[in-house]
Amino acid sequence: ALKLAEYRLLARHAGCRPILLLDDLFDKLDMRRVAQLLKLTGGDDFGQILITDCNKHRLQHTLSEAGAEYRLFNINSGKASL
Repeated sequence: ALKLAEYRLLARHAGCRPILLLDDLFDKLDMRRVAQLLKLTGGDDFGQILITDCNKHRLQHTLSEAGAEYRLFNINSGKASL
């Protein structure tokens, strides 16, 4: 809730939609709350969202279930690839 409030405050102050970083989302929330958060952030109020996770399959499944449009990047040895 605090992160979303900060996002809205920054968006209002800057007049644009900042990038929202959700780091280790699955370590902090259970799957029901993750799904709710993805529904909340899936609207037009949010722009780019970066979600980090070490489990590629869990992330793909969760984003697909949410009906989210996403692009998955792998980071290996400091290099990003699709």
